[in-house]
Amino acid sequence: MQKALQIVFYNVDNFFDPLDAAHTLDEDFTPTGRKKWGEYRYNQKVSKIAKTIAGIGEINPLAFVGLAEVETEQVCKDLIENQFLAPLNMGYIHRESSDVRGIDVALLYNKDLFSVESVAVHPVEIDIYQDHLTSRDILEVQGFLSGTPLRIFVNHWPSQRRRGNRKLRKRASDILKKRLKDLDLKSDHIVIMGDFNDNPDAPSLTFLKDYGFTNTLSSQWNENQGSLKYMRKWLLFDQIFLSSAFFESQDSISYESGQIYNPTKLQDPSGRNKAQPFRTFIGKNYIGGQSDHFPVLNQILSPKLLSKD
Repeated sequence: MQKALQIVFYNVDNFFDPLDAAHTLDEDFTPTGRKKWGEYRYNQKVSKIAKTIAGIGEINPLAFVGLAEVETEQVCKDLIENQFLAPLNMGYIHRESSDVRGIDVALLYNKDLFSVESVAVHPVEIDIYQDHLTSRDILEVQGFLSGTPLRIFVNHWPSQRRRGNRKLRKRASDILKKRLKDLDLKSDHIVIMGDFNDNPDAPSLTFLKDYGFTNTLSSQWNENQGSLKYMRKWLLFDQIFLSSAFFESQDSISYESGQIYNPTKLQDPSGRNKAQPFRTFIGKNYIGGQSDHFPVLNQILSPKLLSKD
């Protein structure tokens, strides 16, 4: 029997370290800032995020985990060295972007299963109304998963709340589209994951279906379920797209299933936000949860890893 592996995407909700970086707007997330973000609260979040990721890995082994809203390389290092993740032999890839808040995307990967060949970043920027706007880079990682060539794109597209961000999302979509045109979309195993700040039916994402990608989470989205909730509506901004190669042969890595990972332990236990993702803060009030997003995941099968069953 083939062995199931897991690929995960998780927006970890303003995961800043407590240091005040010189060139980013992170002052709120410092010991003297509005959020009173000191070592204790930071270490609590490290442990809770690490425990969440490790808990997903108890279902089937983790292959890799895309992250959004990570401030620094140190955050990634602290995560993989935490007691919950240290036994899993994880590595990480993080690159600083020009995002004004200093939050980036990153990739954690299982060093026993995935070997990294190359890393590239694709900046997302646009001139609008004489302002030079920037957002998180798109992170591209190429490597081998259990011997199969694999390419991963980790995204965190601009939010819907600020002026010009719709055009920035269009810019991010165009950058990804241009990069994909250089690849063999029929034969290559390609994973596109991220917080797209758009639902599956948004125009910014529809081109991926035309390019042969399958949104493995769209069937999970309904009025009672999503990866986050805003203005009383469930949204599915966190998505994973797989190229056609995952569906065409059982002789290489193939898709098995996808889900929103929303166990009770990740839900707010009470009040008006009950059953929503358990946030770290509501406004400036610290409530001590993990994130305002649920993780999303795919199970994939590898013929080169055989289970004991």
